Amino acid sequence: IIKFTRFVQTDIRYLLLAGNIYNFTPSHPNEVFQTKAGDCKGKTMLLKTMLDEIGVKSNPVLVSSDRGDSLKSFYLIQIYLIT
Repeated sequence: IIKFTRFVQTDIRYLLLAGNIYNFTPSHPNEVFQTKAGDCKGKTMLLKTMLDEIGVKSNPVLVSSDRGDSLKSFYLIQIYLIT
């Protein structure tokens, strides 16, 4: 799980896809993997797909980023609670 998470965080470049501010549809995980770039939704779906492939069930969630750096410690705790 950690290797997949690090791969998506470090090897997949964040790319703002703001063609339509109301676009809630993620890019296909294969496209994100092939181009090595995606927005938050695309990167999330790529990680979910990778976890699905190894039998780890997961669900995307929305997280407020208003907490700034405090999310780092929260994230490290929550990564092991993926259901």
